[in-house]
Amino acid sequence: MKDKIKIAILIFIAVFFLYRAYRIYFYTPDIDFSSLKLKDLSGKEVALNISDLDKTMVVCFQTWCSPCVAEMQLVQKHFEKFKFLTIYFITDESEVKVESLKRRLKLDSLNFLISVEPLSELGIESFPTIFILKDGQIIEKHKGAIVDESNLEDEIFHLNEMLKN
Repeated sequence: MKDKIKIAILIFIAVFFLYRAYRIYFYTPDIDFSSLKLKDLSGKEVALNISDLDKTMVVCFQTWCSPCVAEMQLVQKHFEKFKFLTIYFITDESEVKVESLKRRLKLDSLNFLISVEPLSELGIESFPTIFILKDGQIIEKHKGAIVDESNLEDEIFHLNEMLKN
């Protein structure tokens, strides 16, 4: 009887960790960004409507996430190449932390928004998590940074083609 209980517990633990791995590596939630409660860095409430979400990339990030920060710096550095889409960087951290990061790294061209709800409650479990939207609809979701110096031109081309159709 003890062996059956041990096996049942081991199976339960294995299923739990497989589920967590699935959630972290494969699951990306569908989020209605037009109903998301957001505020800007001054604390003023901001609402994104459908017209704000046409040809848009939303990057859910944290200030401690080095791939998030690297992607922000790259977008800032090549900001002119990303003019064909609107990019929002959304976090649930304090305005003070984000403002400090923005000042320290000179990220003046980027749109930062603060989610009132914790990102974990929205289903965001890894950073960065990126959403590409067209006409207010999510057309692609991705976990992890999608742009780095080695593939910058390819990703810009891919994003542009995706948003044309």
